[in-house]
Amino acid sequence: LAQEGGPKASKSYSRVVPDDAINAKAAMEAECGTSSSSEDEVRPSARGILRDDQFLDDYTELHNDHVLIRIRSAPLDGVKLGPIAAKCEAYFHDGHWTFQCLFLFAGAFLTHRYAHYGLQVGGNIAQATLILLCGHIAPQLAAPFGFGAYTGVLSTKLCPGPASLALLSLAGCISWRTLSCTKAFLGFSGRIGFVAFLSCYIVQVAILM
Repeated sequence: LAQEGGPKASKSYSRVVPDDAINAKAAMEAECGTSSSSEDEVRPSARGILRDDQFLDDYTELHNDHVLIRIRSAPLDGVKLGPIAAKCEAYFHDGHWTFQCLFLFAGAFLTHRYAHYGLQVGGNIAQATLILLCGHIAPQLAAPFGFGAYTGVLSTKLCPGPASLALLSLAGCISWRTLSCTKAFLGFSGRIGFVAFLSCYIVQVAILM
């Protein structure tokens, strides 16, 4: 799908966009006063849905492979990214596997810290708050972040230090990539939480043995 009002970022991999997502984007474009065939800057609609620096874009929900529509902000005028920064930005918005692993580790360590140290709010509040925050900041990476958050709720008795949490997160990355590549349990409720629990359980059993 074309991106309006912003640079045409190259996708790191191809994907099939279903007709309902294309129709949804076309409807939003019509409502916002934009057109896929127009190269003009995005114009705000009468309802004020989009600003001048915003445009419509699609992203894939990694936990069920559904393609959804989001509103993104265009880069600031006069700001030019270098080749490495531009590639990192494209990888971030595409939900590349490298950023999936980074967000999985971040979800695990941030949740564990927030739940058991400092404020000590507990696992339920910690993972719910951080996943909600990630869903607003980077919705395309909320699923791997949530996978890591489910790992981070482990108690300090089962996960006594950062080395243990890093090992569990590494096992989580392997499980997550296997889950994503094989499309295992696709469409089943609790898919991410179940595999996160299973990967942690296997690591703990292996350590005990």
